[in-house]
Amino acid sequence: MQKNKKGEFSAKKKNAQVKKDEKKNKDEKISVKIHSAQGMTIVAACDIELLGKKLVEKEIVLEVHRGFYEGVHVDDDGLIRHLALGMCGNLVGKHTVETAIKANYVDKENILYIQGVPHAQFFVLPKKRK
Repeated sequence: MQKNKKGEFSAKKKNAQVKKDEKKNKDEKISVKIHSAQGMTIVAACDIELLGKKLVEKEIVLEVHRGFYEGVHVDDDGLIRHLALGMCGNLVGKHTVETAIKANYVDKENILYIQGVPHAQFFVLPKKRK
């Protein structure tokens, strides 16, 4: 893939890669996108079928925006590899959250359910310096 003047890959090439990745494996049920903000790497992941959905329960509203969550489509192992890159993460969906629990990124007690859909966040705390 070629980079544009800003050093970013073009959206057209990213989308082509996403489509290519989608066809690779039917086990790819999770969409993952990596963001960088204020020196932190943020992992956004959700079950693919939740992309574009709006979840509402009482005063809680969670919009699963494609711009934030839609990236490469991966299987469980792919999600775990991406989670290892992040300092924090925002996870939505039964399959995504269950995978994060199995990989010890999320505790079951810390899951919020919105319209029955699990949502979790994780933060990796830096180790103390000696």
